[in-house]
Amino acid sequence: MSDPVVSRQPIAPLAEMKRYRIFGGTLASDVALPELRESDEATATWTIRISPEVAARAGRQLGEKDVVGYDATMRLLQLDDGGYRLEYSDTGTFDVSADGRDIQWTPLPTTIEALARVDITSLVLSTALHAAGAIALHASGVVVNGKGIGFCAPKFYGKSTIAMALTYAGALLLTDDTLAIDEGVPPMCIPGVHSVRLRSEAAARFPRTKEVPPPPFPDGRVVDELPPSQLAPARAPLGALYMLTPMNPAPDRPAVVRRLLPTPQAALSILGFAKMGELFRAAHAATTFERATHIAQHTPVYALEIVRDMNRIEEVAETIVRWHEGDA
Repeated sequence: MSDPVVSRQPIAPLAEMKRYRIFGGTLASDVALPELRESDEATATWTIRISPEVAARAGRQLGEKDVVGYDATMRLLQLDDGGYRLEYSDTGTFDVSADGRDIQWTPLPTTIEALARVDITSLVLSTALHAAGAIALHASGVVVNGKGIGFCAPKFYGKSTIAMALTYAGALLLTDDTLAIDEGVPPMCIPGVHSVRLRSEAAARFPRTKEVPPPPFPDGRVVDELPPSQLAPARAPLGALYMLTPMNPAPDRPAVVRRLLPTPQAALSILGFAKMGELFRAAHAATTFERATHIAQHTPVYALEIVRDMNRIEEVAETIVRWHEGDA
């Protein structure tokens, strides 16, 4: 019998839409998203519907990229009605309305549902957030003493590991992999995905996941479903952003060091981690840059050097919490 997680059976809508909590709102979905927490809210912020056919809609291409970790590509189009279209070579087409609220998905006949769920909770919803006026960063986040702390880094740099270690040091998990921030004074962090995907070597370090075998698919990462007491369910003012830089261990090197970035450098660093930045390119470059600059003007942004040594991860987490103990 084939594993249902990796099944390539044609994907059909659920008999009844499910509702999930994500990014401070409720997502009503035609497809099950077990990575998310279910919601009992009657009003949906976003809706995903499965459609058998791609609608004929005119538009122009904004950008194209390889999907990191998979043998796939994604193309982003700006539709003439103001919406967006994301065309994945492996999971199909997602149309996002101009206000970001409505998403229509046409799967390919060979779509693997687990891969599609990753696309939905990453770039598809990041596009919807952009349409609604927020900026989505490639970052994980926690809340310490009422303020959001974000950790920006490329894939496999350890941002999920840092966020997980901080939950054992007293922080609340805000989101994994995608940190959405609304403009304001101060900028506000939006709760995102309340589960963390860890590489097997990192998962082996933490009590909840140390004996959990990695799944064979889609990327072999262990998912940690945290208890509600360790989750940040509401928006929080952004207290700091950290740009991760892993360092090789050395006898005289501290486990973690931070350095405050000047505002122009901070804005460019934030822009570099905008999840849709490279895809929007010139068409939305000014908008994305304005949002990044606004955050840099109202939030301390640090370069964060962390020693690559899992035996010191608790020391890293305790130090970061101590830095923010006075941020009530």
